[in-house]
Amino acid sequence: MPRYALHGITLALLLGAATPACAQDARPHFLACQLKFKSTDYTTGANPQSVVVGDFNNDGKADFAQVNYDGGGGGSVDVFLGKGDGTFKLKGRYTVGNGPDALAAADVNGDGNLDLVVGNDTGASVSVLLGNGDGTFQAHADYKTGSYPHWVAVADFNGDGKPDIAVANEGGDNVGVLLNNGDGTLGAMQTYPTSEEPYSVAAADFNHDGKIDLAVTGYSLGVVSILLGNGDGTFKSHVDYPTGVAPAVVVAGELDKGHKVDLATANYNNGEVGSVSVLLGNGDGTFQPHADYTAGTGPDGLAIGSFNGDKSVDLAVANLIGGNLSILPGSGDGTFGAPVNFPTDEYPLGVAVGRFHRNGKTEEDLVVTNDLSTAAIVFLNDSKGCN
Repeated sequence: MPRYALHGITLALLLGAATPACAQDARPHFLACQLKFKSTDYTTGANPQSVVVGDFNNDGKADFAQVNYDGGGGGSVDVFLGKGDGTFKLKGRYTVGNGPDALAAADVNGDGNLDLVVGNDTGASVSVLLGNGDGTFQAHADYKTGSYPHWVAVADFNGDGKPDIAVANEGGDNVGVLLNNGDGTLGAMQTYPTSEEPYSVAAADFNHDGKIDLAVTGYSLGVVSILLGNGDGTFKSHVDYPTGVAPAVVVAGELDKGHKVDLATANYNNGEVGSVSVLLGNGDGTFQPHADYTAGTGPDGLAIGSFNGDKSVDLAVANLIGGNLSILPGSGDGTFGAPVNFPTDEYPLGVAVGRFHRNGKTEEDLVVTNDLSTAAIVFLNDSKGCN
């Protein structure tokens, strides 16, 4: 159930040589560091959405995969294998269900190879593509979900050592959980109520009890719903925490070096200038009130990484309407500086973090999908004086 009328529109991609993307302005937060990326476009299928980084052919080099919504019809997944020098080659395109919108990578069947899990937004299903370990994948197996499964998260919810699947069912106001049967197949979905219009889901242990919990954005009410896990694959009733306006994406990680799991949401704000909300965790499954940081126009993608080499966690934001990528530099205490912006193609949507070239640098790279440009952009970190 797209909240903006983008899908089904495809513009021609003008593919050119790698070009440098530089910060629009110098920020005091970076001191002598010049945050800089070199960007290269890679042609994808129509309407690329979510993107994920992983080693799909077991060669020790980072690869990436992204889903193609293709107007809400029969969609696909593109797999790009990394050469270890920051360049990539398309390995294959695989069909999935209708309107794929979400993507995750995990070893679902326990054979040591990464598999792909796809949420099919208009198809009301999840597709699982088992990896062969050489960068190729088997035909998809589909499992029924709720209405408009817009996001997927993969984690072990029942403690059996096998990754299970959670989906944010936007049209059903619930999160669905599909437990792994142990062989890479999934059981029937069980649902748990959330706030209205759940759009994104993240999985982590928020209260340090060894059981995986869920955080789900409530797009229409501007909240994130926390569902604490019971450790057997079931979840407690949701408790909601306010965020900025229209949270589209939630990510979980340690943002303040406090050894507790924190949350950040990208707040789309109905296509206006948006924000990132940071909710620091208390370690007991509760969260502090959100602190908001300005992003670009219509932020709709979010990832955690380290981009300026100062050993603090930073945030990368894809601004859908603004047509750019914002880096919010972290201070190490859970606060973030003003955004440093880099141009993308039209309607950047998905963003993922990895190390794509072996040059000894600690700074991480990025890949961003662009809905209306039929392209994924790889941003190689070329920052100077940042260590």
